Amino acid sequence: MTTENSVKTQKSSKKWRRIRQAVQVIALLLFLYLLLGTQQGNTSFLPHDLFFRINPLAGISAMLASRSWIAPMAWGLATLLLTIALGRVWCSWVCPFGTLLDWTPSRRPKRGNPDIPSSWRQVKYFLLFTILIAAIMGSLTLLILDPITLLFRTIASTILPALSIIITTVETWLYNIGPLQPAVEWFDNLVRGSLITGQPIFLPNLLVALLLAAVLALNAIRPRFWCRYLCPLGGLLGLVSRVAQIRYRVDGEKCVSCQLCATGCPTGAIDPEPNFAVTYAECTTCLDCMETCPTGAISFS
Repeated sequence: MTTENSVKTQKSSKKWRRIRQAVQVIALLLFLYLLLGTQQGNTSFLPHDLFFRINPLAGISAMLASRSWIAPMAWGLATLLLTIALGRVWCSWVCPFGTLLDWTPSRRPKRGNPDIPSSWRQVKYFLLFTILIAAIMGSLTLLILDPITLLFRTIASTILPALSIIITTVETWLYNIGPLQPAVEWFDNLVRGSLITGQPIFLPNLLVALLLAAVLALNAIRPRFWCRYLCPLGGLLGLVSRVAQIRYRVDGEKCVSCQLCATGCPTGAIDPEPNFAVTYAECTTCLDCMETCPTGAISFS
């Protein structure tokens, strides 16, 4: 009977994991769609700055810097309420930057090997309060460390201009082939304004792109290194998620201390000692631990 229950739990967790991955893809595609809409100046049923509006760090920082209430940025309250209810689900379900980190190859610590000291996790709180203090002083410069800002700036100011140069060069070459001219003109009309921007690449923007590349490269040290140790938005949501209503549970009678949950957790939130307890500020409710548990001992309730 216990085996049947564990199999059912694993099937349920796999289903929810697939749902989470689908939500991640949808959120990333929506982010890119709205970003390209900004480039073209198109109208849509959603505001182009939607991800900035639901980003509580961007909202709080903007209000502190302007010393005024900015109504559109109040959408970030919804993200905070979601975090109070479900924990840091933003990080593993919605955040497009988090999705890219999940897709970036990473190295997990081997069982029994010492992990990076937990004190490193305090860095993201230091960055969070540094950004807020700078905002109080009227500066939003450090908001480049916000994951949504960093990803948006990199794509809009570096990746799209670089892609524009490549596409224009290829079009110029293909246009010299007479039979291909109608197809080239059709494609140019299709992507001009979105992929073909004509915007040059400036050195400061290139530095922002290098920062993003460095963040992705840190995955070689640990999965989601950025989320664990550096992300100021994750730090803000981590503080709020300490009072989350949906929490990770371990059934001590079913647990066989295999440590698969601890080694498989992408944010290293599970500590084998004592009793595979979780640090709620670090748990992103990704449900990976439920899928890896062979006895169905883990649940969220």
